[in-house]
Amino acid sequence: YVINYKLSNNERAFLRSLHLKKYRYQHKLFLIEGLKPVKEALLANYPIESVYISSNLDEISTLEIIGLSKNFSTKIYLISPKEIYQISSLKTPEGIIAVGKINERDFEFLDEDDIPALYLWQVSDPGNLGTIIRTSLWFDVKRIFTSPGSVDVYSSKVVRGSMGAIFHMKISPNTDFELLYDRAKRKGIKFLAADMSGRKLSEFYLGSRWILVFGSESHGLPEKIIESTDYKLSIRKKGYGESLNLGVSVGIFLNELLYRDGEE
Repeated sequence: YVINYKLSNNERAFLRSLHLKKYRYQHKLFLIEGLKPVKEALLANYPIESVYISSNLDEISTLEIIGLSKNFSTKIYLISPKEIYQISSLKTPEGIIAVGKINERDFEFLDEDDIPALYLWQVSDPGNLGTIIRTSLWFDVKRIFTSPGSVDVYSSKVVRGSMGAIFHMKISPNTDFELLYDRAKRKGIKFLAADMSGRKLSEFYLGSRWILVFGSESHGLPEKIIESTDYKLSIRKKGYGESLNLGVSVGIFLNELLYRDGEE
């Protein structure tokens, strides 16, 4: 399944088209750029259609990817550094790009294996979303929901920013808040809103049967969502500053909420 290859103009154009959301969802495919994300996708048994490796990628990394790919009969194309550069979104590509299949996890039901979870309302920065996915995996969050209007989970920047964590997480994009709220409430799951006016996070503990809701970087959460949640929580400011980075805030919340029971 390892093939020395030269991309045709049509193939090059097709791969480049996957930088755009419209074509990603039209073809149900997206690009995975970089050694770490591609390796994590293979380790997670994520469905990979093909892998393109530059002839100047180091031999050890090339052999490692070939070894992992053999388990799934994934086709590997050895192409020139110039071709990698032509299909990459990066100014300095690492020398490896994979094509993954979009694994849309439509929100149909909610069970105990999905809790604790995050709901992200119109998060627009791909770097923030990538960091949140990576942080959520670290803290063993079971599922991430994003609202309509959020940045695309399968954009190259999100995938790279997650450092491969995206392939180990259950993520449901374009989830309507009211639908999630209705189904969670039937199971007695609480909703927590991150809000500047909320009670002090460091004094709060609720176990882990909750969905934590964060708003957009610029506008926060709509009042309607805030008012529908069970608890409003905030990180108290000790020094100076207008706000915290969203990814940093998520990390603080998860550490406080999930380790309040005295775990080491």
